Amino acid sequence: MAGQDLGVLLGGAANGVVIVSDPANLPAADLAIVATVSDLHRVADVLLPLLERSYNVLSICEELAHPWQSHPDQARRLDDMAKAHGVTVLGSGANPGILMDTLHSC
Repeated sequence: MAGQDLGVLLGGAANGVVIVSDPANLPAADLAIVATVSDLHRVADVLLPLLERSYNVLSICEELAHPWQSHPDQARRLDDMAKAHGVTVLGSGANPGILMDTLHSC
């Protein structure tokens, strides 16, 4: 998928957004949204290079919503990296969280 235009990949017209496989090739931006996995051990290696490049990060990883007790080492690494680069990390969670709680209550 790397190198392909996102619009074409989604079945539409080319939109100039090219998929990259390495965070070093991402364009400058204020925010990176990471909507991949819920396991903080797995997603931390995706988040750290983004923080290092001074992206604020929003992730659906629910383990990132309250990591200090369950994953103190990962929480410290992410917090230290974010502070060193003047950015933030927010775990919004999808399950449990707003999306699944809303669907469950319907």
